[in-house]
Amino acid sequence: MTERPHPWSRFTNRLNILVWALPTPRRFKALLSRIVYQNPPMPIATVLIALAALEACGVEAALMGGWGADALAGEQLRPHHDLDLIVNRDHLDKALVALYAIGFVEWFRDASPAPFGDLQMESAVVVRDPAMRVVDLHAMRFDPPGPARAGGTIGGRPVTCMSAALQIRANAQSHARSRRVRKRYEENLEAAKLALKA
Repeated sequence: MTERPHPWSRFTNRLNILVWALPTPRRFKALLSRIVYQNPPMPIATVLIALAALEACGVEAALMGGWGADALAGEQLRPHHDLDLIVNRDHLDKALVALYAIGFVEWFRDASPAPFGDLQMESAVVVRDPAMRVVDLHAMRFDPPGPARAGGTIGGRPVTCMSAALQIRANAQSHARSRRVRKRYEENLEAAKLALKA
């Protein structure tokens, strides 16, 4: 049976749709969206299923964000509300096919480049499953030497992450205006620093 989203997630999702329909600047809508809507938690089982699907399709990807920092630490330190992945830009279409096959659908795209440490993410595609759990795919050039990566573990499974040093630089450069998002970046930063010391 298909897992259904929590009623609160459905309610805040409807509010979020109304927010993005407002005739106001995009920056204001993005700020308001962060206030009214929050993704449901992304459980470890769903993370592992998504990573296995990507690996089976030969997708070159690396974890970043909360799950990326926790994978470097070797354990889940706190709940996460999405799964952030840096994906080889040449594998983005394959990544979408892999995630569609396990029930995810495209939610939205952002074609604008964004910095990640001293590197550049070229675009992003956000997908979510029937329970509204979110995977963010951030496309980046993986030309040699490519972004600095490291090994980590999630639930005892070896995974590839962005390196602790790169995640520290990226999180330190964050200019998030939302208190909730800023707190998440700070937690990611601390987890990455712990991993670097280990």
